[in-house]
Amino acid sequence: MDKFTPPIQNLYGYLKDLAMNQGGKTVLASYSKIGELIEEISYKDFLQLVEKVGAWMIYKGLNPGDRIAIQFPNSIELLVLSWTAWSIGIVSVPLDTKRDTIDDIKYKTELANTKLTLNPKNFNFEIINEVLEAVGNIDIPWKESLDHEALILFTSGTTGRPKGASLSLQNLIANGDGIREWFSITSDDIFMVILPLHHINSTSFCFASLLGGASIAIPPAYSASQFWAQVARTKATFTSIVPTICYDQTSMLGEYVKCHESVRLKKIQIGSAPVKPSEVQKFMDLYKIRLYQGYGQTETALRVTGIPHDVSEDLYKKLIQENSIGVPMKWAEVTVLSSDGQKLKEDEEGELAVKGPIVMKGYIGGEKAFNPDGWFMTGDLAYFKMIGDRKFYYLLGRLKEIIIKGGVNISPSAVEDRLKQIDSNIDKVCVIGVPDDRYGEEIAAAIVWHNAKNETQISRFEVELKRKLASEPSQISAYEIPAYIVTISEDEIPMTSTRKVQRSVLASQIDKKKLQPILQITKNNMYEFILLKSNNKPYMKRAFELYNHCWDPLTIDMNKFVQYIDNGTTILATKDGKVEGFLSMVITDISEDEIANSTYSQITGDLTLSTSKEQGDKVICVAIGSSNYEKKSVLDQQFNAVSKPQTPTEEEVLKYLNDGLDSVYKFHSGAKGGLSEGASLIKLMPNSRPEDESSMGYNMLMKYPSLTELEIIPNSSRSIGVQLIESAMNYATKCTLRDVYAFSRPAGLKEYLTKK
Repeated sequence: MDKFTPPIQNLYGYLKDLAMNQGGKTVLASYSKIGELIEEISYKDFLQLVEKVGAWMIYKGLNPGDRIAIQFPNSIELLVLSWTAWSIGIVSVPLDTKRDTIDDIKYKTELANTKLTLNPKNFNFEIINEVLEAVGNIDIPWKESLDHEALILFTSGTTGRPKGASLSLQNLIANGDGIREWFSITSDDIFMVILPLHHINSTSFCFASLLGGASIAIPPAYSASQFWAQVARTKATFTSIVPTICYDQTSMLGEYVKCHESVRLKKIQIGSAPVKPSEVQKFMDLYKIRLYQGYGQTETALRVTGIPHDVSEDLYKKLIQENSIGVPMKWAEVTVLSSDGQKLKEDEEGELAVKGPIVMKGYIGGEKAFNPDGWFMTGDLAYFKMIGDRKFYYLLGRLKEIIIKGGVNISPSAVEDRLKQIDSNIDKVCVIGVPDDRYGEEIAAAIVWHNAKNETQISRFEVELKRKLASEPSQISAYEIPAYIVTISEDEIPMTSTRKVQRSVLASQIDKKKLQPILQITKNNMYEFILLKSNNKPYMKRAFELYNHCWDPLTIDMNKFVQYIDNGTTILATKDGKVEGFLSMVITDISEDEIANSTYSQITGDLTLSTSKEQGDKVICVAIGSSNYEKKSVLDQQFNAVSKPQTPTEEEVLKYLNDGLDSVYKFHSGAKGGLSEGASLIKLMPNSRPEDESSMGYNMLMKYPSLTELEIIPNSSRSIGVQLIESAMNYATKCTLRDVYAFSRPAGLKEYLTKK
């Protein structure tokens, strides 16, 4: 590798040159979720903004070498703050606004010894203008070199806590220059930011765009359904994605067709997680846009290798099929080393190692990163082969046990620690990665339970953990919640001689058929019955629409529906990814008499289900609906349009029920779950829900026979409603809850009285 020759001498001087040479050109532009332009800044105005922010930083008492935490979503502000700080020699520490818990933020800022945390509440451009108008001119000590620390990014390691990689401005310049040359970035290009800017991928691609004099378009976040609209409206010529986005877009051809005439996208970088060749090929077949795989890590300021753009079409297709990560980048020295540090030959497998000006100085916590010869050890198993006069590299797997889910590194031990904090029933837990079509990898937790004496107790422990995880506890981010759990015995955990858990061995040995989807309650040959979580956006949208369809006009808005789902327990009946029915429950510890003397609003917490208690001993079903529910016919609407009938007495309603005239009462009265009889009426409650005109304000409390310890599998030959009740019984038995109630309504009462 040639000696590193920086393309610029210092960052501030380069920004001045850009402002002078192409001052009227847009450098940064922010867009709405659907791609509408919100704000754009020229290179000339950008320089003035950097000078103002720099003066404000000095006014705030910041000096070269100080570290600041930046807690912003993708935005113009985040890039202005970062590039201004680097121009002065101040170090930025970006935080993950979506996934960092309070504890994560405390850990990162304390380890990095940050002097200040900037976020939208304490920083905006209006604030600095007001300050600078008051204090006047401020001298700014712009850095004249590139060798100073600029960025600390936290990356998950094999230890429980993330490690802070210390990157110099030279690291970022070197990698950015390599990417600029790799992607042939010029002032005619527009880069669209899709991945989060606290991630090295977007950080380095933005910097490469700056080095090429290009424009940068910043939508608020990635949206599967709006991706092509954003591409079209921003006029982006290139972008960078992870395999999850590639997977999503293979089913978005319809969205592309709507705007394809405005799409200028020429090429896409894909990486940050293992790439599936079949998905890449499918994407390219659909959209005729090349995807170029790149490999690298946070510790190397992003790209180490990449598929060259100058290869023939035949070789390009071959490299895609073989899943090559390409050749070394401009300023990266790459090799494959044996376990004793010797360089390996072609086709020999070993650990990928990197040297060069792109490689970080080290971890701020002092963790080991380099071998005795100064090679950064990536932890990835790889080999190379010669094609012509170039070395093309190929990955076989990771030596380290990081799980890469949708391009995000997840520490198994960190998830294990959080699971044990959430559930005291867990004795030991091993978190592993399992293959997943969308994310590349998903999280599975193999658990040894405390004092699990029999299958019934194990089943109860599993369901209790599912309940806790479904409510998105603050100790663990939604992204880290395991997709699967499996119960194992302690002697099934593979250990080294030093008692270190061998997660990779466990992952290869575990019976995948025994993995239980974390949200699954039960299933039969017709439906899968799962717990709904509010972060499951596709199912949330469908469930919300189905709820309001079935309960119209007693509808609720999405904000309340999120509370409804997070506080209570909602079971979905799903088939081929579609929501076919739902049943919502609260778990309570109040007495039957208290239930019978409550209104619907009191039982449901005004439809927030905040009344549900984790340690309750009774299940109350409060809502049910299915996709085959048909709204009132035109004839029925005409009946309902006449004057409202007089509210009947309790005696009249009881006769109506006992005569078998109400479909809901008949439904609950029917035997289910292998029990000899159905639910019996405990109490009829007038004016329990006055707004429910269909039932004339009446509710009825019904109770099913006490459940046994036997598992109840929904009978697929029965209606979906019956199966949903049986799935609730299944859930209750696993939680060792024996009493199941239905807080329901005589839904046909008004219609009956009107017609009568």
